[in-house]
Amino acid sequence: MDIGFGGPHSLVNKDLTPKAAGLAFSVGAHCLGPARHLRTRYDVPGYETFFFRRGREVVVAFDNNGKAPLLFGAQVTVSLGKMQPLPGTLVTLTDLLGRSSPVQIKNGRATLLLKGTAILNGLKSPPEITGRAVNPGQPAIPGIIVAEAVTGTRSARWAAVNHERFSGGQSLDIFTEAEPVSPDEGYWVKVPFPVPDQGNYTVLFSGNDLERLKPEANPSLSPFDWYIDGTFQGRGSDSTPCSRENLIPGAAEGLANLGTVSLAAGTHEFLLRLTGRRNVYDNRYALWFNAMAFVKR
Repeated sequence: MDIGFGGPHSLVNKDLTPKAAGLAFSVGAHCLGPARHLRTRYDVPGYETFFFRRGREVVVAFDNNGKAPLLFGAQVTVSLGKMQPLPGTLVTLTDLLGRSSPVQIKNGRATLLLKGTAILNGLKSPPEITGRAVNPGQPAIPGIIVAEAVTGTRSARWAAVNHERFSGGQSLDIFTEAEPVSPDEGYWVKVPFPVPDQGNYTVLFSGNDLERLKPEANPSLSPFDWYIDGTFQGRGSDSTPCSRENLIPGAAEGLANLGTVSLAAGTHEFLLRLTGRRNVYDNRYALWFNAMAFVKR
């Protein structure tokens, strides 16, 4: 786990005021100290989860290390079970600015809202991660709803594949010569997303750079149509780029603006359906679909 130490010069400015790395190192030293690493897990979207033991205490660090940032810095809800506080110790969650907050535990369970790297202190034994989800209702930027492709349902031939710098570190990829089992349905992905407020929303796609669908690019991706709640809205090839690669967290190949839709408050469904093969030498069905963002206008 990186807690900011790259040598003394990286911790403080010339006037000895702390840099962000210096604050992170101070927090890490305080919360972890001489802790011994127990194991690492990778099942919380956008985070590596490290388990440590420090004497009788178990410490859990959720490291948003930048390899799998969530689109627009979306927040993540993590549900924990088997939470056993160390006797006489308050269980706290501390961010890299040193801000600690008590963790409410009920019947051995707790829910954490992660907004970045944080360290959980005060446990007697390792907790169990019982649930985790990108929390589109509370994005880092108000008015932006984020929905990860891997949270949806999909036809055959799509697979969740790890990709650094993409939202959550995974996308749904398809790369096949086979024809779909159902020609009418084709190859598809359906992603549910909640809308807290009625309004007009710009629909943004994260995955492969959709400029590769343009005729002048000799399309090297499969073309697709997109739908909201079963109603056709447009084609991926009609999108316009709105961010180039790596300018927005979680959008490794940039973002494409698919269009604008009017949405009522409630739960909706985004459907992506491939309409053909890519126009290059192997003539396969091929696309990386990482995440969607819905930005209120």
